[in-house]
Amino acid sequence: MEAICGPARIKVLVVPGTDNWLRGKYISFVDQLRATPDVKLVDITPIEDPHFNPQGFPQGNLLFDIQTEIQDEGSMMFLHDFEPYRKTFVVIGLCEGSPNEQDAKSTLEKLEAEYPSFISHCLIYEGENSEGKKMDNVFSFKDSSKTIMCDVGRCFLQSLSNYYRSYKHVTLRSPGAIGGTSISKTTFVRKTSTTLTKLISSSLEPKSGSVKKSSTTNGSMGPTNVTDKSQQRSKGRQLKILAHFQLLSGKYMDALTNFSESAAIAHKAHDNLWLGSALEGIGLCIILLSSLSISFNIPSIVNTLCSAKSYTIGNSNNSTSQVSSVSSFNNANSSSPAQVPVASQATGAVQGTFKSPRSSSSSFHALQLNSNEMVLAFLLKSIHDKVLHYFELSLGQSVEYTPQVVYCQSLLRMVKFLTECNKGYMTADPILKPIIQAAYQKNVPNESKEGTLFPKVEIYQLCSRFFELQLKELDPLTQVRLYMELASIFNDLSLKRKRVFVLKLLFTTMLTNLQHFTWSDEFKQLAEDMLNTYGITDLEPESKVQDASEPRWLILQKNVLMLFVDMAHRLDDKSDLIRLSMLILTRYSHILTHAEQEKLLREYLLTSIDESMPSNLKYWDPFVLRMVTLLRMGSSADQLIKLESGVQKLALTNNDQVFNPLNRANSKTSLDHSNTFLVSENAEIVCTFQNPFKFHLEITSLELCKSDREIMQLQPTGISKESPFIVKAGSMKSFSGTVVFHKSTSEAHEITHMEIGAFNLPSSEYPISLSEELLPCEVSRAKLGSCKLTIIQDQPHLESPVSSLPNNSIMIPDGTKRSFTFVLHNTSLSRAADYLQFSSATNVEKLMRDNYWLSVSQDQLYDTELRLKFLKEECIKFNNLPTKILPNQTVNIEVEVNTSLAGLDLEHVDIMVQYGCREPDGSVAYAKSLVIPFKISQRRNIELTSLEIISLHDHLPELREAEWVQYLHNKIAEENLALSDFSLMLVDIRNSWTNKATLEVEYSDFKVPQQVVGSYKNRRIIIPIRNIEFSANFQDREIPTIVTGRQFIHSGLRDDQLRDLRIRFWCRERILSNLKCHWTIKSDSGYVNFRSFMPKLEHTTINTICRWARYPYKLQLSTSESKIPEGDRFTVAANVDSNYYGKESKTISIQFQFFERRTGKQIPAMNTVLIYNGALTHSIDLKSDKSVKLDIVPIKRGEYELHAHILNTSLVAYSYVHVI
Repeated sequence: MEAICGPARIKVLVVPGTDNWLRGKYISFVDQLRATPDVKLVDITPIEDPHFNPQGFPQGNLLFDIQTEIQDEGSMMFLHDFEPYRKTFVVIGLCEGSPNEQDAKSTLEKLEAEYPSFISHCLIYEGENSEGKKMDNVFSFKDSSKTIMCDVGRCFLQSLSNYYRSYKHVTLRSPGAIGGTSISKTTFVRKTSTTLTKLISSSLEPKSGSVKKSSTTNGSMGPTNVTDKSQQRSKGRQLKILAHFQLLSGKYMDALTNFSESAAIAHKAHDNLWLGSALEGIGLCIILLSSLSISFNIPSIVNTLCSAKSYTIGNSNNSTSQVSSVSSFNNANSSSPAQVPVASQATGAVQGTFKSPRSSSSSFHALQLNSNEMVLAFLLKSIHDKVLHYFELSLGQSVEYTPQVVYCQSLLRMVKFLTECNKGYMTADPILKPIIQAAYQKNVPNESKEGTLFPKVEIYQLCSRFFELQLKELDPLTQVRLYMELASIFNDLSLKRKRVFVLKLLFTTMLTNLQHFTWSDEFKQLAEDMLNTYGITDLEPESKVQDASEPRWLILQKNVLMLFVDMAHRLDDKSDLIRLSMLILTRYSHILTHAEQEKLLREYLLTSIDESMPSNLKYWDPFVLRMVTLLRMGSSADQLIKLESGVQKLALTNNDQVFNPLNRANSKTSLDHSNTFLVSENAEIVCTFQNPFKFHLEITSLELCKSDREIMQLQPTGISKESPFIVKAGSMKSFSGTVVFHKSTSEAHEITHMEIGAFNLPSSEYPISLSEELLPCEVSRAKLGSCKLTIIQDQPHLESPVSSLPNNSIMIPDGTKRSFTFVLHNTSLSRAADYLQFSSATNVEKLMRDNYWLSVSQDQLYDTELRLKFLKEECIKFNNLPTKILPNQTVNIEVEVNTSLAGLDLEHVDIMVQYGCREPDGSVAYAKSLVIPFKISQRRNIELTSLEIISLHDHLPELREAEWVQYLHNKIAEENLALSDFSLMLVDIRNSWTNKATLEVEYSDFKVPQQVVGSYKNRRIIIPIRNIEFSANFQDREIPTIVTGRQFIHSGLRDDQLRDLRIRFWCRERILSNLKCHWTIKSDSGYVNFRSFMPKLEHTTINTICRWARYPYKLQLSTSESKIPEGDRFTVAANVDSNYYGKESKTISIQFQFFERRTGKQIPAMNTVLIYNGALTHSIDLKSDKSVKLDIVPIKRGEYELHAHILNTSLVAYSYVHVI
């Protein structure tokens, strides 16, 4: 790093003096020398030269800058006459063994020949001189490092005396006059006009009238012609060179005097470049003297050029908080002043302080200030401001201009000093000693404006001057050092973004000039710091949700990484090239172009991969594996099910099974839904890979993880470097392989990772990434998955090779039963099937939805579930079921098929056998399922084509031989009933078979004589049925449910609709429960399933058999005679039966109507056919009256139908009259 006190340091080059050094041993000796970076002049033996005799200023120090290689010696040669401290003065050769005079002399001569430009050559041997004779410039490591460096310092001072004499008669020229390709003039990006420059210059010049007067009137103070001006410049430059050498020799007071005299002369001669450099030397002397706690007078030239108010105690224009802490700051940097007995030789000198030993005619006579009266930091700041001012004034000259490197390094030292002052002020620690030793403090972050000597913005404004310069004109090494120093300063100022910006400029400069640099650990550390500041290495957005949601400078981060990748590529640093390339592809692929991705892959990554690459190197996409699935290589019906908890109780018979239509596949045990495989079984493994990049992904290796390989083995996949599995750009693709299971597992095993290698990189384990995780509360960026499986021992295997049915098909008449057998064979030779469960499922059940009950009414649901119950419990029955099937055993199973209530849409049935082998303790069984399909074809035979119910009147037909007429007469007589208590049910039955059928029909206690129906013929059967009595109360009886425990949502029916639904349901159930028909066709026989043919009853039918259905009344109509002669009177009576028992009166109206029976035409109230006495509408009180009578006289012969109905209801009663 650029040291603030670098101009006071003696550059020392340490080289091997012999050829057999081991590097570690050699470096240890160099470190011993570096352990003593400075020595006191009081410890050095005096020399004769008065200019550099250490006794002249014993408080001084020699400061060493020990290097192991030459730096800038050639590029900075043009500055050796201007700033001689840039030259390397001393070379030290380290030698092994012990010295002898002859070898030491020869080695020393060789060293002088190899480094002729150095002024001092020394040798340091590992051992002592065996001859005991002291040799010049030859030392030993047996002495202490301090002693060695004191001897080296004396040799330097002696050589410096001779070296200085060569300058006495040399005309010193400015660097611009020397010329050469290595010198570049300071140029600014900003364009400042000449007029403005002059105004600035004049404004910065001192306003002291005495100085102006003396410079114009006193002939001795200012040159009067060109020759005198040239002589004055030469004298000032000689004094400046002497001051530089005295500064290097540790005589700081003499150096201060000569720098001051040189500055005064340069100011008078308008030698701006040398004036600025001399002022900088004054500032450095002030720092060194202050560090020694020596009191001194401030040079007059400083008081003249700089405003004393800006740095004197009590007169500073700085903030109150700064001035109030000046005392403590000065105390932190000095102890009690050293008393140096020097006599005062001029007016205004302060007792006990140093002053110029000579009274020069060119000296300024201004106010004399002592060092104890000023603020060191503010003084040096004022001096440095003048240094930059005069450097910039020199830029107008064609020869006497400030070189770019001089301006930049001076500005850099100034900014560094201000920064260190702030840090020392904040910590209240001494800062001068660390500054001199270049042991700078670590950054102390402080955002408070009152906690610093110099505001951060002021230091930043000075730093901004670097960005106004054409720094690209500097040599590359100087640029790099400059950027490194700026980065360090911005870090001290806590300006992180500015720091990384400068570091980017640094690496951009290095990238274009890599041939000039060695990629050291320091540069690598800076690069890592830059990556950390940009949040590139600290965050992991590719794997953490929280990091992915953080705002980032994506484009900037990508550009920085591309810069480092290019640099690593040019340096042939394969490890960094691979690491950074993978980092870019992992995190920034979405903003990389196709060309950039291809370049990173083909030119950088793949070309850098070799056998020496680290073993932890792997493919950069952590989510490359998206899915792993195991598929059984066989029938899906052969999948195993794990049955736990009490499998001994699972051997239930078919009659013990409880039907649950909501879960027709209920296993009655807890199920493990993982994939279950057998030992020695093969399975297909499907791995899905993703490729989010713009190049094709090449999978070069694929294998199971170590823990998975213990129980299964992946068969050869054919994937290799020569034959990779290609996943095209921006796509996903699946690979199928085969695994063989060779070991059983006690519990479910999970495949969570796979070993994958891509682009011939080493294989690594990658997790199964199912999807992206978006919730900030989650840690992982992806939702990870697994493939679960269970491997068990070999199991029994059942087959059904044959049955008694051809092609497993059976034809059966509707409503009959059939039996058949099928064979079960256990093909396993080692395991018996001791867990057996038989069940069946028909196509009717499979076609129904699980929530079928949600969209049907309650009466329809009853029919549906009644049928499902029959299909589950009665349709298929198993006989002679085995409890165990031994290995290689064959058993016959008898099955009975019953289609009496199955329905004509029954087409096939699947017989399912769930079987397995229990574990020895009986706690676990692994079951397989064998499905045996049978096709069923039902023959249509006896069908119900229609069913009608009609009412009966007061007389019966003359068909005394009819069975139903005799039945009615008997019932009326036996039970004292009326004819209106019965109705007639007309049943039309069809024989759809090719043979005649014999029918036996009955309804309750009425039996129809045996009927023979020809092929494809219909037969109407009349059946008398008893009307439903009033006391049945069907409207209050709920519709039953087959499946209990189900919570029904309200049907949405009104109360009257619900009552109507219940009445129709129970009326239909009354008919179905009493109506039976047994048929016989040759050898087949069965019963007709009337439920499947009979629809819901219509309202007219309900009103016929259940006239009170909708209203709480029963209305009956009767006549005194059924046959009336023409002209005779007869009476019609309407009787009302009601369940009304209230205390209040309730009146209803009954209306009579007349109809012609044959035509159905209504006879009007005013007619000449039937004459009646009174009105046709009568009102009765249900509390007292139950009957209404009407007298009628028929005038015209014919058949008439009399109606009576209750108004505002649909209740109607009928009667029949034949007028003869």
